[in-house]
Amino acid sequence: MLRDSGEIQESDVDYVNKRRSRKGEPPIEPLYTAEDAARAAEHLVTRVYGQAFEPIPGVVARLIDVGHMLGSAAVQLDLEEKGRKLRLLFSGDIGRPGLPLLRDPILPEQVDVLLMECTYGDTLHDSPELAYQGLHRVVSETLDRQGKLIIPPSPSAGRRRWSTGCTS
Repeated sequence: MLRDSGEIQESDVDYVNKRRSRKGEPPIEPLYTAEDAARAAEHLVTRVYGQAFEPIPGVVARLIDVGHMLGSAAVQLDLEEKGRKLRLLFSGDIGRPGLPLLRDPILPEQVDVLLMECTYGDTLHDSPELAYQGLHRVVSETLDRQGKLIIPPSPSAGRRRWSTGCTS
């Protein structure tokens, strides 16, 4: 995925630079390239969920399965400095329990500092069964009236556009 995202950066910048060239604007550079990604990947280390490791002295880290997407993890850091202990947990979105393909999330416990990115934190989601029933109803009604059902692709599957490196 990292190499692919580098290739996307390159192709997006090629597209943007064609437009910039027509306007007499100078070209821009991609944030990183596929080659940059390949070099960075050489430094990646696989870690098992829940297994403690010490990235630097005085810091014990664990990756916690948050069940949001395949491979997603929260990072729990147990910090100790001058006899003071602190547990910090950073996470993006936390998944919902009971979904197919994904393990149920492990929720944070005994954390002193919790830092989270959260897209739907104030939203109550229907159960997976209710969501499936709703989709089934819409598809059935559309087919019964011989209508057209349009299911758009995910944003990343469509035409690639230039990005600033931020994701939504």
